[in-house]
Amino acid sequence: MIAPPARPLHTKLQKRIERLLEAAAGELGVVTTEFPYRPVPNLQYWFADVAYIPQADWDALPPDVYPVYAPPLIVEVLSPSNTAAKVNRQRIVALSAGTLEFWVVDAETRTVQTTDLGGSRVYACGEAVSLRMFGNASNRCGSDFWLNRLGVAFAIISTKETSAVSTATVVPLSEYLAASYRPDCEYLDGELLERNVGEWDHSRLQMLLSQYLFSREKQWGIIVVPEQRVQVKPTRFRVPDILVLAGSAPAGPIVREPPFLCIEILSPSDRMAEMQERIDDYLSFGVRCVWLIHPRTRRAFVYTSQGVVEVKDGVLRTDDPDICVPLADLE
Repeated sequence: MIAPPARPLHTKLQKRIERLLEAAAGELGVVTTEFPYRPVPNLQYWFADVAYIPQADWDALPPDVYPVYAPPLIVEVLSPSNTAAKVNRQRIVALSAGTLEFWVVDAETRTVQTTDLGGSRVYACGEAVSLRMFGNASNRCGSDFWLNRLGVAFAIISTKETSAVSTATVVPLSEYLAASYRPDCEYLDGELLERNVGEWDHSRLQMLLSQYLFSREKQWGIIVVPEQRVQVKPTRFRVPDILVLAGSAPAGPIVREPPFLCIEILSPSDRMAEMQERIDDYLSFGVRCVWLIHPRTRRAFVYTSQGVVEVKDGVLRTDDPDICVPLADLE
């Protein structure tokens, strides 16, 4: 199942944002639409609705390949094919990989949500978005930057649309392997399963934990990847929130050998029976360790082939490699 292309109204808003940012950026860099980028290795490239690329980075882009690169500023416009679920996943990965700001434009509420590593803020019509990487260019554009210039485009966006992917759909394995889902789906013996989407606490913890592990890859000899397909059985594919490999990267786009560690962060709509089935799949496949974390309470459990243990001292650990993550540091 492939998501349909953006509707003309989405494209109009997308283009309007491009022109506004282009005027603000001036000669500092390039603002473009549908920019392809790969935020981390072994992840398919994505297309940013609008992206800002500093001039030096733009000049250094190779002509024939997609390098591992996350633009400093990414703007996504919500639409039927660009759902909040998909955008939320991309935001986590992009910010973990070096994006400085990630914006989400919602035509229905007429708001712009900006997120950086310090948190998020929602701007409504009548407020100015501070363009810090452009030298606070919002001052040059006027305090009504979004109110007057985006207002017309907001008004014409249709909101009577639904998501493109249902919770469970039966598809052939060949179709699943050939298709791209945003966000990615799991595949369980012929059934396409949309993963539960995390709310703020889930997304924030996923980003912080990914960043914590990613910054220690060389120290611990690991490779950290969020939202990576893992083939646990011939006709079963799981997509853990965070995946940790001990050793080399996989030869292809799908992990087909047992990773060292799979991490799952609970979402409000997760059912424990389904989560236990997911954990069982990991352990049966040969994953040495599974972490399950509640994002609000920070209660954590470690699953291995010997059983499950609750983390009482607030520190998640593994042996060989020796990974140590104090949950209190993920704030």
